[in-house]
Amino acid sequence: MWKDLEVCGLQKWKGWKTLVDISEFKEFKEKTGKLISLRNLSLKYLGRSIQEGRHSSVEDSLATIDLFKIRKMEMLKQCKVIL
Repeated sequence: MWKDLEVCGLQKWKGWKTLVDISEFKEFKEKTGKLISLRNLSLKYLGRSIQEGRHSSVEDSLATIDLFKIRKMEMLKQCKVIL
């Protein structure tokens, strides 16, 4: 996520109130703490294949948003946005 912000020239932008990185969500990591790829998360939790053939930032973004939506409350609590 931080690399994406840097590429967009937004690494120092202060316009957001809260930033949630789904890769930090415990449920989206292996028990060892290793990150699970967005491709595998999408298949497991959304039942849809992404990143087949050409890479699409739009497809990745939509999958990320959908993953956030299905675990929104848990993620916000983990990030201490909701106490």
